[in-house]
Amino acid sequence: MGLAWTEELSVGNAMLDSDHKHLICMVNSVQNELKAKDSAGLSRSLQLLFDGMRIHFENEKNVARVIGFPFAEHELSHQYMLKKLQYMKDVLEGGNGTLPDGLAEYFHNFLNDWAAGHIANEDGLMKTTLKTYPCDFKPDNH
Repeated sequence: MGLAWTEELSVGNAMLDSDHKHLICMVNSVQNELKAKDSAGLSRSLQLLFDGMRIHFENEKNVARVIGFPFAEHELSHQYMLKKLQYMKDVLEGGNGTLPDGLAEYFHNFLNDWAAGHIANEDGLMKTTLKTYPCDFKPDNH
């Protein structure tokens, strides 16, 4: 069983919550591919997760900017995650589509811990401020 969305993970913003739900599904896909040792599927799933996280991180950054939420430390966490995913992609490519079992297990646990912890703890810090905005609030990206 993979990660599951619960209302406790909600940050009170429909766009960010939707992003988080989608990211959890993508993390689960990567984890399923790791378990199945499906290198082609893993490569695709990792790329989708990487792209999805980049988009979500920009969304979060824009929301934080508009609501006045301090974001510098949070952004470092995002950069770390993108570097870790890039490393996973590089290792997979360097190993001709295979990962050593120990590394596959490490990545599985890392993704699980990071996704659940980051959404609940780091993103959750914005919840109090976001509650003062409508749930469907979206920042103007101009």
